[in-house]
Amino acid sequence: MPVTRSTAPVLLVPGLLLASACGGGPPVEGHPHEVVAVVSAERWSALEPAVRGAIERRVSGVSDERVFTVVHQEPYGEDWEQRSRAPQLVLIGTFQDPWIQEALDEAETPMREPGLSRVLGVWADRQVVNVVVVPEAGEDDHLDEHLAGVYAQLHADFRAIVRTEMYASGANSELADTLWENEGFGILIPNSYAWSRTDSTFLFWPEDEAAADVERRISVSWLNPAPPSLELDEVLAWRERTAREHYEIPQEVAGRVTAERLAFSGYVALEVRGQWTRRTESGESQEGSLLTRVAVCEGQNRAYLLDSWLHTPAPETYEYVVQLETILDTFRCE
Repeated sequence: MPVTRSTAPVLLVPGLLLASACGGGPPVEGHPHEVVAVVSAERWSALEPAVRGAIERRVSGVSDERVFTVVHQEPYGEDWEQRSRAPQLVLIGTFQDPWIQEALDEAETPMREPGLSRVLGVWADRQVVNVVVVPEAGEDDHLDEHLAGVYAQLHADFRAIVRTEMYASGANSELADTLWENEGFGILIPNSYAWSRTDSTFLFWPEDEAAADVERRISVSWLNPAPPSLELDEVLAWRERTAREHYEIPQEVAGRVTAERLAFSGYVALEVRGQWTRRTESGESQEGSLLTRVAVCEGQNRAYLLDSWLHTPAPETYEYVVQLETILDTFRCE
């Protein structure tokens, strides 16, 4: 059902839930890809395969990769001062273990039975600590279930951390309002992003991408009137034209792509994920990830192409995919 408004919609940044976890403690140290597992040495020898199997799994974004790497830390042992301030920790032990009690003392809700608890800001500001309390004796029949819950929470918190860091400079709501009033769509980019316009194609990119050694682009363009239907090959052809006309170096979609229909507030989109390739002027072959959506906005009789892509020599790309997803999720149209 089309949504029409006479005023600009409020565009919200999804997932910024950790900003309230500010307690005035020392800052976190480390990368959100690294999960510090605080477990006694004797218990770790038995639990390591289960912990790594649950947390170091691969995810399907635009490429399959492992999001988290588990680093074991003996409680209060060597490197404790630094690693206890990691962004994400997993603690496994009993109620009698002092590091477990130290974490649970910060919990909002008391924990009286073995199980899983999530605590914020135990040893560092904006830190997330997942506490798995196991029985004093015998095996924990629910350990696999608890570890699955830990992974789900780690994944959600990782995405929230990435989103919070991306919008640390603030969100450009003024531009979003201007686009809505003048162009009929809105998108919320960070203040650290630059933008340009050529005819009916808008480009957005981070101003500091050279220092970060990561290329990211988001483009928004449209067809009016909207075609009766857009098949996958037509979407890819539209994306290829956009790359040829508006990106510094043309790109071609490489190999297999995945497609999925998604419902958003006011429109339905076809989302395409895959890889692209290009050849630089020097002859170097490069590849990267793409995340493309076609949104049909019936109230305007427009079909929008929301194309985003990234390139980086770094092996970890998932956090940048989350950034692109976050910005595309803010798109709204009349």
